Amino acid sequence: MGHKMATALAGATRDGAALFAHRCERPADEAQALLWAPTLDYPVGQQVRVQRLVLPQVRHTHAVLGVQPAGVWGCLHGVNEHALAVGATPTRTRLHIDAPGLTGADLVRLTLERSSSARQAVELAADLISRHGQGSYPGCPPQEDHDNAFLMADGREAYLLAA
Repeated sequence: MGHKMATALAGATRDGAALFAHRCERPADEAQALLWAPTLDYPVGQQVRVQRLVLPQVRHTHAVLGVQPAGVWGCLHGVNEHALAVGATPTRTRLHIDAPGLTGADLVRLTLERSSSARQAVELAADLISRHGQGSYPGCPPQEDHDNAFLMADGREAYLLAA
């Protein structure tokens, strides 16, 4: 079930380009598509339905290109208009929440839509997890019985968030 993620910032590559890699080990028969979510502005009070929750929508979202499994709101990994790249990998912990929370895919897309740097993405994801939770909950389907770790990189900085 694990995924493999790696990044090399500009100073570590011969040509000065930052690299981000994410290999998803998903079921071979799972349909996936490229998601293009353009930059959008929203009115005050707008909400967004993610996989299992409804959250307040921010006033402005950044453009995102990501990989989206069929039937899922979020992304396994992606990049936004600010060259911020984010990927998630399942992890096993002993932490459990009382009700459904955010999925790893929700958090990838939300951080890409709402952040312009890796540092901002870490802060946002940590805040969303502390408010809404993620991972195992009572009645959780076996395929969702995990937390996630996230790799967030923007070319200048990279962070691994294991929540």
